[in-house]
Amino acid sequence: METFAEGVATRVPFALTMGLLRERLDEFHLVSEDTIRDGIRELLVSESIVAEGASATSLAALRETRERIRGKTVVFPISGRNIDTAHLHDVLEGRDSSE
Repeated sequence: METFAEGVATRVPFALTMGLLRERLDEFHLVSEDTIRDGIRELLVSESIVAEGASATSLAALRETRERIRGKTVVFPISGRNIDTAHLHDVLEGRDSSE
């Protein structure tokens, strides 16, 4: 899978991880690269949280499903903060650093 969110990019998933997901995951939502970038920007600007792309995917999914989850209590993880400063600068400036 090609994505700038390196922490979720994988060509072959681990068997243990896939087994756990099959048992316990109710839903899976793919998000766009632009929505991930928006999540990185929003977390930094609004919450002063530095987040890498993989970490911002949960916020991206929430934003893309906001109408369906409106009024519900939702918890989402923000766990990865390992983002290259040049890449973060590109995201904040609205540039796609993979170009």
